Amino acid sequence: MIEPNWKTDKGDFCHNYIKVYEELFNSYKGREINLLEIGIDKGESISLWKYLLPKACIFGIDLTRECAKYAEGEKVKIFIGNQRDTDFLMRVVEEANGFFDLIIDDCGHHSSEQIVCFEFLFKYLRDGGMYIVEDAFTSYLPEFTTMTPFQLEGGLSFVDYSKSLIDDVFMRGKSNTADPKNSEKIRTGEVRLTFMEQNVSRILYTSGLVCITKKDKLL
Repeated sequence: MIEPNWKTDKGDFCHNYIKVYEELFNSYKGREINLLEIGIDKGESISLWKYLLPKACIFGIDLTRECAKYAEGEKVKIFIGNQRDTDFLMRVVEEANGFFDLIIDDCGHHSSEQIVCFEFLFKYLRDGGMYIVEDAFTSYLPEFTTMTPFQLEGGLSFVDYSKSLIDDVFMRGKSNTADPKNSEKIRTGEVRLTFMEQNVSRILYTSGLVCITKKDKLL
């Protein structure tokens, strides 16, 4: 059971994400993994990750320089920068030896930021890993989806974007389960799969969260 009275807004007094994370992260307990949280604010969730995943190496990103104080040697590494800056994100990836097992986006909550960050970092998610976007209900709030200097053309919300990934899960009918002949066509390159078609395994929608799992190529 999760200890009560967590100060993070992921607790039952606010978003109640902790119960979801208990279930999702169960297979990671006791494993040495890399966890990245984008947006650590006052650092409350770091204690939660340390409790849930005691062997995890935690990487945190935030714009606020004061967040650097939450670093704890090799256990918790903090990086100050903008999630829209892919050069900055690449430096964080390199510090993690090129991969993460879990990525949690709890930062700006603007759809453009969520989409850009996902499309860049999903490549560096380990096979079988999970990419989670918190507070996805902001997709229904105009101030988080209308055009800004950083917004994608068309004002696409993150939830709408994630719905388009459902087609990638089904490979748009290209899989050999849709047509056994496709297996050979995919092997020879006659049928081409996009990166997302090759890598998105499943998408979970729950209250406030979108969890996108990367295919485990070993299965």
